[in-house]
Amino acid sequence: MTGFDTESELVYLLLSQLGLKIPKDISLIGFGGTWREGAMLRRLAAVTVDETELGRKASQLLHQIRIGKLPLDNHQKVAMSLSLSEGQTLGSK
Repeated sequence: MTGFDTESELVYLLLSQLGLKIPKDISLIGFGGTWREGAMLRRLAAVTVDETELGRKASQLLHQIRIGKLPLDNHQKVAMSLSLSEGQTLGSK
């Protein structure tokens, strides 16, 4: 699993250069947003997060800090729903 979509694209190309067939020899899963732009990103399997909702929650937290309802060093955790963009890079096992 790679950290971001751009890393997934690079790993895909490197694995191909090494002669590995994706997903026959190895599965590749990235992490990115629900917006899957470009032919390569639409092919890659990825765990995705809704960027709009993520931005909304971040904005709400920043507003709470700005108006003094939360301290700047607040360690509040916010849960986000994740989805799977299946793509074509997942093997059968």
